[in-house]
Amino acid sequence: MALPKNLQDREMGKFIEDASGDVALRTALVVKDIQIGAVEIKNHDTDDRVEVNASHELLTKNSALETLVGEVHATPTSNSLLARLKDLLTGIVLAAGANKIGDTGLLGNTSSDGSGTDYHLILDDSGRLHTRGFRLADGTGARMLVDADRHGQVDVLSMPSVAVTGAFYQATQPVSIATIPIAATAATSAKQLADGHNVALDKIGSGVLPVTVNVTAAGATSLLATPGAGHHLRIKAFSISSDDAADSEFELRDDVSAKFKFNIPKDGGNIVVNLIGANWDLTTNKPLTINTVGATDLHVNISYEDITD
Repeated sequence: MALPKNLQDREMGKFIEDASGDVALRTALVVKDIQIGAVEIKNHDTDDRVEVNASHELLTKNSALETLVGEVHATPTSNSLLARLKDLLTGIVLAAGANKIGDTGLLGNTSSDGSGTDYHLILDDSGRLHTRGFRLADGTGARMLVDADRHGQVDVLSMPSVAVTGAFYQATQPVSIATIPIAATAATSAKQLADGHNVALDKIGSGVLPVTVNVTAAGATSLLATPGAGHHLRIKAFSISSDDAADSEFELRDDVSAKFKFNIPKDGGNIVVNLIGANWDLTTNKPLTINTVGATDLHVNISYEDITD
């Protein structure tokens, strides 16, 4: 219906008479939370009220649990859980790091069902775990003795009898030199030469011999001839100087195989080579030659030996 214009009609229009003849408030409710004043929930015979926190959560209070645990303050309720815990911890000061509180033991038994003798696992001074007992094959408990070097000790209760038979010798046994085996190549008196025999020496050198050669032609020039079958030349030292107007290039050869190659300047250029202690042994029965590049004027001095192979 339309809103009455008269204020009195408006106020009177808020109330109606229901089917039972009672006066009721005319209103229309919507589906949502509706606050109708302030409602308090309190104890029936005291002024204690239910508390609601800032998050609109209902707080409950269990007096019996509070009495058992004790209120959290400086002096908890006597004989409560908090009071006993405080008494237990009072005076305990723990140092920094690991702290030992009580002992923990590992307990074993000589029988799998626990009906035997108990034994404990122990730690030595180094913190290593040791067992003081173990079970034998027959199920009984035992322990092993360990010496100062941590070696297990074994007791030998009986030794088997061992028969000693055979031939035996005295501590000092005489030995005949005739019984000692001698190698067939051993130097015995039977293989010695008779007195006054002649000894032939081989591979004896001729001693150091000098030679001087003037080389002028191009190509190969013999400095030392072949020493003969079963002999070879051993070069100890040599020197070469130039009187040529141009630089000289040449090689010293073991017949045809070049061993040393040089290039010396003109007009007095020279070289000196000392092979004593090293030596240059030529091939058996081969000559020593010099091979020059072009005509030249060289003076060659050689110290050598004629060696028997």
